[in-house]
Amino acid sequence: MVYVPIVTRFRVRKLTPSECGRLQGFPMESWKQVVSDSQAYKQFGNSVTVPLVKAIAEKILPLLK
Repeated sequence: MVYVPIVTRFRVRKLTPSECGRLQGFPMESWKQVVSDSQAYKQFGNSVTVPLVKAIAEKILPLLK
């Protein structure tokens, strides 16, 4: 069997900082970026996903009461 690559006119593009923030669960509608794009990528990459933290907190809170 011969492998034939499929070539299309589409290409892979880099996510914007806003898209990275949305993937992490940040409310990007009210977000103002005051740092460079490279710094924003770094900060979103080092952050913890907001919905995940909320779900963990909701599980822990009843145990503390």
